[in-house]
Amino acid sequence: MKVLSLWQPWATLMVIGAKTIETRPPQSIFIKNHRGALLIHATKTWNVDILQRLLHDGGDFREMRIALADAGYTNPSKLPLGAILGSICVFGCGPIAPADNKAGWKIELPGTFATSMDVEPRDLPFGDFRAGRLGIISSDATLFESPIPASGKQGLWEFPDNLIPKQFQ
Repeated sequence: MKVLSLWQPWATLMVIGAKTIETRPPQSIFIKNHRGALLIHATKTWNVDILQRLLHDGGDFREMRIALADAGYTNPSKLPLGAILGSICVFGCGPIAPADNKAGWKIELPGTFATSMDVEPRDLPFGDFRAGRLGIISSDATLFESPIPASGKQGLWEFPDNLIPKQFQ
């Protein structure tokens, strides 16, 4: 099964369903055509600057702290690392652009039932929504009962199906 590694806290935010749009630089074409189930892996280390901001910043990371606390993660430094945390379902990917006729952003989805999707205000604190970046839209977030230890890699990578809990294959 395909896996995407993310830094914490974004990995946990994805699998608890608080973050439904992963943003990537435009050169991240490795994920542009992926649709369907995707496992989410937390990298094996923290970005120290991100952890410090998450623990002490009163502004930018406030919404992340609230979402994590609502899911029972009251101490962000204890988020699991170096493991597959759960799964999501990817149903769209496209470039981020200014929204039509209003302030905000949209994700362009050419060749689909909808030509674009507006980015909801609740999604903004969890991604880098700048024009030209990619927005990967997901649903059906599932947090595994126990994280599955794994080394991780950059880009999309494969994880053996027989090591994934049967109900998530």
